[in-house]
Amino acid sequence: MGAICVHRLSAKDQALIRDTMDRFNRSMDTGDKSEFLSVFSKDGIRESPSGWGTIQGHDELGKAFDIYFSSPKYASFRGGQHRVTSLIYEKVEPGHVETWSTYIFVIPSPDGPKIAAMGTYRDAFVKEDNRWLFARRVNEITQNIIPGQLPSV
Repeated sequence: MGAICVHRLSAKDQALIRDTMDRFNRSMDTGDKSEFLSVFSKDGIRESPSGWGTIQGHDELGKAFDIYFSSPKYASFRGGQHRVTSLIYEKVEPGHVETWSTYIFVIPSPDGPKIAAMGTYRDAFVKEDNRWLFARRVNEITQNIIPGQLPSV
């Protein structure tokens, strides 16, 4: 278990990190590729052992995003909503922060909303131009409704 480090991170920086996480969620919920790319550093990494695999850099991230939002395979997941909770600051250094959080991903269905997946995010952020950006986002899906089909979201 990590040491408590939130006291070394200003309230403003905590809010900026949360804003980055929320913008990621919104981009995935609405299909906003520009916003999606804007929350990653230029050489940022998106890693999901059970989903997209490891993708690095804006070009590759953009290609993966396009596949997710154009492939019929993932159509039932579009229009869903991410809910991130239990944000814990595990490592705080000047210009670098690492966090752990949990999430659920809810999708629409004819019978009402359904939880499609749940898991954890392990994030590393870097500070660039007064913004905190993902240097690495690792998504571990702990359970989903369609094993082997749901991409890391």
